[in-house]
Amino acid sequence: METVKRVKEYLDKAPKWVIYALAAYGLFRTVKAALCPLAAVWRYKLRGIGNLLQRYGKNSYVLVTGASDGVGKALAYQFAALGFNLVLVARREALLEAIKADITGKFHVSVVNISFDLSQGASFPQLTAGILERISSLDVSILINNAGVGQNATTFAGLTTEAIENLLNLNLVAPTLLTHLLMKQRDCTKAQ
Repeated sequence: METVKRVKEYLDKAPKWVIYALAAYGLFRTVKAALCPLAAVWRYKLRGIGNLLQRYGKNSYVLVTGASDGVGKALAYQFAALGFNLVLVARREALLEAIKADITGKFHVSVVNISFDLSQGASFPQLTAGILERISSLDVSILINNAGVGQNATTFAGLTTEAIENLLNLNLVAPTLLTHLLMKQRDCTKAQ
């Protein structure tokens, strides 16, 4: 209470330029706060990601892991709607085939399905044999590392060693190795 009283007394005695400076700062902060949502709308809606197809070309592919369901499936449809060709990676081949048929029918893009379990095959030789050899002739420009899983165990100690290994493979090892291998394949490391 004493502090508020002191501030009021100071503002009553303060020169006008201090009051104007504080008002200008307050106005600046208010306008900035009001414009932030508009900037976000500009970045993500109005400007969009359609420029990516121009940047990478019509023959480029987007590789999506975990593409048989959820976010991965939704992203596959979004990129297909933009005109990108797709490489869909997931465990369930039947779901991948249904998605491929639907996407090619709706958007007339090329879709390559790869049935691969990233939790079991997260090593350089397995990823190379399982995925990279099948896409070596394709121009994969965008990688969406979407595949992942959590564990509903009550305690970490309750997990089996195999479950922990699968979690690490799927959530950490596979995305890291796949990113590294695709960058090597595209020679992106020379640019850095």
